[in-house]
Amino acid sequence: MTSIEETKAAARETAAVEPKPGARRARKTKAEVDSKAEAQAATPKARRGRKPKSAEGVATTTAAPEPVAAAPRRSKLDRLAALLTRPEGASLTEMMAATGWQAHSVRGAMAGSLRKRGLVLGSAKDEDGVRRYRIEAGS
Repeated sequence: MTSIEETKAAARETAAVEPKPGARRARKTKAEVDSKAEAQAATPKARRGRKPKSAEGVATTTAAPEPVAAAPRRSKLDRLAALLTRPEGASLTEMMAATGWQAHSVRGAMAGSLRKRGLVLGSAKDEDGVRRYRIEAGS
């Protein structure tokens, strides 16, 4: 049999080593934090990410690739203006397909942004009953 003192001492030792389930961890002391920082500073950092490729199986080129002249980016409003300058003009569905916008957005761009550019827009229905928009000759 063990005495009560021996049982209490054993309980204190296990309590000091193993925290209770759900208990908070104790804060590290300044000495522990400093010693960990020194240990990390002494070891070189490993690079994260992809491993460098080996030279085997990799084709090398000696000539630099020729720079490709980038085509000027055309905004969606520029695409609309280009469609509207065609002699036949453009239907709403054609403008929606060219810009990826919904119908109300195309109409809003014509009523707002294109008119602010000084373009005069006109519309008429063709033989099929489809309304076609175009830039008038006066603008």
